[in-house]
Amino acid sequence: MQNLGLVDMALLPLRVSGHALTLTPPVVGQSVDTEVMWRHGRRSFFPVLRGLLLAAPVLLVFTVLLAMADSIFAHTVETAFSLDIVARLFNWAGHGVLIVLAAWLLTGGLAYGVIRRYGRDDQSRFEATLQQIPRHFSLGYIETITLLTAVNLLFLVFVVIQFTYLFGGVAYLQVENFSYAEYARRGFFELLLVVILSISLILGLNWLTRRESKGQIKLFNGLSTLLIGLVLVMLASAFRRMALYEAQFGYTEMRLLVYVFILWLAPLLLWFVLTLWRRPDRFAVGVLTAALGFLVTLNLLNPDAFIARQNLARYVATGDLDAVYLASLSEDATPYLLAALILTAGDTEEQRMPSCYDPFSRVMPRDCYAVPYEIVKEALHGRYQSMSENNEWRQWPSFHLARWAAFAQLREIGD
Repeated sequence: MQNLGLVDMALLPLRVSGHALTLTPPVVGQSVDTEVMWRHGRRSFFPVLRGLLLAAPVLLVFTVLLAMADSIFAHTVETAFSLDIVARLFNWAGHGVLIVLAAWLLTGGLAYGVIRRYGRDDQSRFEATLQQIPRHFSLGYIETITLLTAVNLLFLVFVVIQFTYLFGGVAYLQVENFSYAEYARRGFFELLLVVILSISLILGLNWLTRRESKGQIKLFNGLSTLLIGLVLVMLASAFRRMALYEAQFGYTEMRLLVYVFILWLAPLLLWFVLTLWRRPDRFAVGVLTAALGFLVTLNLLNPDAFIARQNLARYVATGDLDAVYLASLSEDATPYLLAALILTAGDTEEQRMPSCYDPFSRVMPRDCYAVPYEIVKEALHGRYQSMSENNEWRQWPSFHLARWAAFAQLREIGD
């Protein structure tokens, strides 16, 4: 894996999927004696199938008669053949298909791994064509240096002149009369796009540029490093903007994702600079590590519980709470929703219920507003009622620890 480049990693899922289609049948054919299966099938399976077909009308008649004779049995039969059972059968069939497909792909993937292990992997035409592109279409050294210098000057001017704009924060908003939403959105998404395009630019130039001496390589790497340094300043600005937005309105799932993404993107940029000077082929390892780290960090944080905890801490400090959003969080946030009942008990500030939202109406009915305590209590009560009446969450496909713990906590206040 450490020898794979970015293009190889991007194409790897496609290659594994393609090899799964071509390599799985030989593996299955060598592992399963289809002739024996067919022979045993003719002896055992087909007679059983014919017997079931013959039994179906007989069972139908007897079932109807027994149901007419006993109401409890009739209720049992009605439940067994209800639409809910049929829906579950379709659901189970779908799960079975997914399991078979996953097993098929894993078998092909393992076979593909064995091929790569023993060096018998052949490049696809697409990969061979990509490797030939720099030989037939490349950029001159002077053109590349000119381009990098121009971009660096642009970024440097932006950072120097707009330093107040980048890090001015609340003071800048008051002078320019921007809202927090405009400030965060205008800054974050554009600067994040600059970061992505900058990495893509350096990777593309590194791939296509002809460098014929160590001096040329060092100058290219130096200008690229300067560019990444300026990009890191812009990334810090994007983080600052989102921090201002969060401080004003609290955490949401999207804002938390932005924070974690930036915190993993920054070390990835530093890794990019390191590999640029040492081992350019190892940058793909950093991309994979950052992607896995992003996912692991989110799982360790437990986003809904983290958001609820932070927003309640902010409520204690400022008295500001979006109770509607808080009540919409998943079972992971249940302990904090229960704590919110205590914290918001004396809060009289009413908030508009989401069920009453109408962008074309200027006047909302009075019953569309409620205090935070009522919003949270109603959400918890509705969640408890739903979990009590529908037991699907107890079954293994839908069960997880947070739901079990939430139901136990809600039952204490529900009873």
